[in-house]
Amino acid sequence: MQNKTKYGDIWNKDEGIVEPSQIGRPILVFISIFLTLIFGIIFIMWLDNNMVCGLYY
Repeated sequence: MQNKTKYGDIWNKDEGIVEPSQIGRPILVFISIFLTLIFGIIFIMWLDNNMVCGLYY
């Protein structure tokens, strides 16, 4: 019996196999967005510390 998970992946109940190509895409997109946000915040803080006037003054 094959059921679809909430991500639309085909999940085999008997074997417990989830298609890796379909479930990997949302995870990779989430990780890339998360890393971009973290590096953006760090870069803005680094700029704010290194500028004489600062970003908020």
